[in-house]
Amino acid sequence: MVAREQRVQAIVLAGDLLGCPDGFDTPQQAQEHEARILVEFLEGTQVPVFYIMGNDDLVELNSHSKWVQSLQGRRVQIGHFAFVGYQYSIPFMGGTFEKPESGIESDLIDLVELLDAETVVVTHSPVVGVLDPGFGETQIGSRSSPHF
Repeated sequence: MVAREQRVQAIVLAGDLLGCPDGFDTPQQAQEHEARILVEFLEGTQVPVFYIMGNDDLVELNSHSKWVQSLQGRRVQIGHFAFVGYQYSIPFMGGTFEKPESGIESDLIDLVELLDAETVVVTHSPVVGVLDPGFGETQIGSRSSPHF
């Protein structure tokens, strides 16, 4: 695997990890199936993998692996940098990992204490106005992100 060959210290995934393959009764069942396959694959890298879920993900990976761990709401030190994860987006698709702006703002305020000058904040939702085109004129970025 390339990650091992390149001796990366970690892999960081920023959401929309699961699709909806055919052959299942519900999209949730399809994603539960994909989640099991993805965790097994990522464990095989034997490189630490930290992830957050995205608005298109209906289920959490629920990994109990030492190699594959959620970054949501926590700080992880990797080399000289720390990573803090936040997986929620503003509501626009009706997904599991969506919250109203007020909820996002409250969550982000709680995360500020985990940050310093060498922290990389891993989010799924962009800041409003930055790479956030939705459908038509809609912007899908969060207005709360600039609090960081």
